[in-house]
Amino acid sequence: MITINGKKMGKSYNNVIKLSELFTGTHPLLAQAYHPMVVRFYILQTHYRSTLDFGNEALQASERALKRLWEAYEILQKLSHSGNAQAADKTLDEQVAKWCRECEEFMCDDFNTAKVIANLFELAPVINA
Repeated sequence: MITINGKKMGKSYNNVIKLSELFTGTHPLLAQAYHPMVVRFYILQTHYRSTLDFGNEALQASERALKRLWEAYEILQKLSHSGNAQAADKTLDEQVAKWCRECEEFMCDDFNTAKVIANLFELAPVINA
């Protein structure tokens, strides 16, 4: 179910937000326009069978979170990798491997993207360090 500021979204409630309004910020309930990737990321943070509540605060938080993950991704792109390098911190290496394995397990467990994203947020500070 989709809600807006805690109230069920529906034409009869006169609180429908069209995608074009999300992307342009023209809906009166929106403080700004949101990039389509921010909206997609926001949706993926909630399990597909859970209630999804659209609101400015939540969308703005998703925008900041996506930026943090994107910055970590860009750092990963710049890192060089040699196939036979030894881990400097074996415990950290095992934890990172565990987070990566869990991502696949979560996707196989009822497409649980919320847990995958939580693991990505565990990985981001490690990447940034």
